[in-house]
Amino acid sequence: EVLLALLLGPTIELVVTSCHKIRFLLREETKPEAEKRIRTRVLLKNVIRMENLEVAEEEIRELMEDFGKQYGMDVEQVKEMAGSETENYFREDAQTKKAIDWLFDNAKQVEAKAE
Repeated sequence: EVLLALLLGPTIELVVTSCHKIRFLLREETKPEAEKRIRTRVLLKNVIRMENLEVAEEEIRELMEDFGKQYGMDVEQVKEMAGSETENYFREDAQTKKAIDWLFDNAKQVEAKAE
């Protein structure tokens, strides 16, 4: 048993160390994209809040119907599949789309700064 522990000990330690290095490298590699997604999400949430972008219940129902049609389901089946957060998911999706539309509609073209 002692010999087996001596043989496996360094191997297990090496595996654990390698896993930590891989996790660190993956985190560093994906960090810029994750930060970009977070900044975008915060921007859109702020537009939704500041512009009071609301979604009517009928719009949510239409989105659920459209989603259901793609998968051969009715609205009730969509609600059952996604659970209690279904309407919130579709509401947030619709608000995000409205925020993106608002940004495009209100964007102003500016000239690039000369370097």
